[in-house]
Amino acid sequence: MDQVRARHPCHVPCRFKMPGQRELKLLMPQEATVSHAMLAARQRWKSDCTVKETEALFSFVGGQICKGTTRLGQLDQNAPAEIVFQVRRQETFG
Repeated sequence: MDQVRARHPCHVPCRFKMPGQRELKLLMPQEATVSHAMLAARQRWKSDCTVKETEALFSFVGGQICKGTTRLGQLDQNAPAEIVFQVRRQETFG
């Protein structure tokens, strides 16, 4: 992880974990928000049919739900480790 942070000093490594699913790793800019990160994760998971359009995604970091306006740089407290998002999905329509 130190090598990744050294090569990309303005980015934050993020890991998205969904129960019973595979993990997703993304490198996001520090100034990006949680909403931007979740949008990137949704697009990646949507392409391989992991998440349907009718499902809402909720993200938790450290056991607390994240507000969409929180900057990833604010969540990056345990450097050099990545930010680990625990993602839960909920059917919203039907």
